[in-house]
Amino acid sequence: MTFLGWLPAPGPPFPGPVLIPYRERLIVLIGPNGYGKTRLLQAIVDRRTPRLFATLPGRLSPYLTMERAAIESGRRTTRGDRELFETAESIRPREDDRGWWCARLDRPELWWSVAPDALHAVAPDDPFTLLVTIPAAHRHTGLAVEPWVRPGDLEPTALDAETTRVFRDWAHAALATGSARATVPANPLVARSDALGSISLLALAEAFCDLLAERAARRLRVLAGFAVELRCLAVENFAWQVSADGHWIPLVSASRALSRWCTLSATETLRELQQSVAEAELTQIKTDSARTLAGDLDRALLPPGEPGAFATRTTWVAMDEPEVNLFAPAAHHLAETLAARAGVGRTLIATHSLDLAARFVGVADFLLFDGPGRYSLERPERGIVDLLGRLTAYGPGALAATRVLHVEGDWDFEILERLHGPRLAAANIVMSRMHGVRGAGIAASSVWQRMTSTSFGMMFDHVSAAEAGRRWARVRETLATRGRAAAIRELRAGIGAGRGRAEDVEMLRMFASVLDGGIEDRLHLVMHGLSDIFQVVHPSVFGLTAKTWADAGYDGRTSFKVFCRSATGADLAAGAECRRLVKAFDAADRPVEAVAAAALDRAVTGFIEPG
Repeated sequence: MTFLGWLPAPGPPFPGPVLIPYRERLIVLIGPNGYGKTRLLQAIVDRRTPRLFATLPGRLSPYLTMERAAIESGRRTTRGDRELFETAESIRPREDDRGWWCARLDRPELWWSVAPDALHAVAPDDPFTLLVTIPAAHRHTGLAVEPWVRPGDLEPTALDAETTRVFRDWAHAALATGSARATVPANPLVARSDALGSISLLALAEAFCDLLAERAARRLRVLAGFAVELRCLAVENFAWQVSADGHWIPLVSASRALSRWCTLSATETLRELQQSVAEAELTQIKTDSARTLAGDLDRALLPPGEPGAFATRTTWVAMDEPEVNLFAPAAHHLAETLAARAGVGRTLIATHSLDLAARFVGVADFLLFDGPGRYSLERPERGIVDLLGRLTAYGPGALAATRVLHVEGDWDFEILERLHGPRLAAANIVMSRMHGVRGAGIAASSVWQRMTSTSFGMMFDHVSAAEAGRRWARVRETLATRGRAAAIRELRAGIGAGRGRAEDVEMLRMFASVLDGGIEDRLHLVMHGLSDIFQVVHPSVFGLTAKTWADAGYDGRTSFKVFCRSATGADLAAGAECRRLVKAFDAADRPVEAVAAAALDRAVTGFIEPG
């Protein structure tokens, strides 16, 4: 099964059905009010919306065999939903069904749109034109629909009743794992057994509520950063309360944001408890009924480990304006939690918040709305500069999580983009040219670097990470022991002396700018130690047969530019020659010299994944 996305028909302001592709990453819908974000989000998660597959889920494959058999036999019959289900359950799919349907419909490849009551064959280049319709049972097509979790699906006022319902089912299943066969009727605190008559479930209910409230509170801290105490009172019809200033108040009396997120955390924990007891039943784990009734719960009935944001990592999450009613730190915490799901995907977020959206740059697909019912799809593999440019048209908040890697010049930019562009984009890092090392101090003292809170990187040629680290450590020691003014004076004295390479002097100038701006905690030295960025390009691109630059005679003690001019005739100071080499690098599928490439990779990785 390969899930490709959704084919929603949201209605106005959208002109018709649309394809929302899914690439196993988060999807963010963002744009002004009134452009249709919420309508599209609701249409995507609607169970009636067709889902698009490259190959059908296994439970739906028998329908291809059924329909094929009817066509080949010439006996077409109309079946009801139940008969469709029972027939499909009894049929083994044929291995050549896929090829048979492609041949019949005269298409080299088919995709399948799964609707609530039918399967539709479509062409990959036109998923909206139905080539054939095959009836299917709702019980089977429903398996293709994602199990969505949506904040707001359950109002805080309904949480008590939902907890009561879940406890009733959970208690019945928990008792079934032991010797006590009992049913839990309308009163959830009393079970009935043919052998034992009425059984009090009060102790079990209180243990359930304690576990539920404790895990829900911990989940809430993970999800949105709220540090509150929760409790659920079994003797008061499973009423939920939250602690406020040392007093317990009904959850429904708490703030809108707190009650909303507490309800989500509680419902996810209820789902988690249901999953645990269902697994115990499925694996036929035996528990002690007497201990269970006394509230001493067997480990088999408990969820394993610490609670995450959601009951399982495979949960599908749809959030419409999750930032609403959240103070900035809580909204930031929520964004970081959701961004951590980047490797899982399965998350849709509609938002107006540029600051929230900023946390997903590089790890999400963006649907950018530019008019009612009009949007464009921006994917991280296309780079993030254009995306950030479009987002910042609405305000600078889109850059709240973006880091900048300052590089010396055009060719550093070009080669780094080719070798590490996707990794940098995925980490929400953009590159900026300094146009020579003399631009480092200017870049470090820019208003942008001083006003943002993100780290930034500086990459020089010639300077190794160890060398730069030692120099910066000396500056930080002077700052700590003698103060900022003394550290800056010492740096300026070194700049005035002008000793050493241009990179050495400009590094001191950059350090002075960083200290002057008070941004020393955000500076990251991304030094690879190469004489020139072209050192990472394989010698074969320069026309040499050597496998390494060392084999070609370069010992690293002189300028790589000078060596290249004498050994290969290539003038790395000439823009036209550099452009020719980059084109040859691309044409040869970008081969790299292993030693230099490893040094560059270490430097870049150190910035992408600090600490």
